[in-house]
Amino acid sequence: MKKRYRVKDNETIKTILKRRDARKDGYFSIFKAPNTLPHFRYALSVPKTFGSAVKRNRIKRQLRMIIAEMDVKQSYDIFIIVQAKTQTLDYWSMKTRLETLLKKHKLI
Repeated sequence: MKKRYRVKDNETIKTILKRRDARKDGYFSIFKAPNTLPHFRYALSVPKTFGSAVKRNRIKRQLRMIIAEMDVKQSYDIFIIVQAKTQTLDYWSMKTRLETLLKKHKLI
């Protein structure tokens, strides 16, 4: 996925969180906010309680692949927070859980 699709600055993430438009299950929390760009952007957050840096980077790579495979609606900023118990999921169950949350948010 191209880097232009990533939200990197902290101020943008704070504005996404301030809107409080969230959907949560026990594994992921997804926040969304509209943007003025012709494409969507996303940010990922994996806490240190998830595990070592190797585990955190692995889950981020997997989530980037899942998001790249989905057809996300344009003009939204998405912030995904991964919970620590996501470690118990395999790739396919992570994908289905993330898809259901994005469908509840009406993003796909």
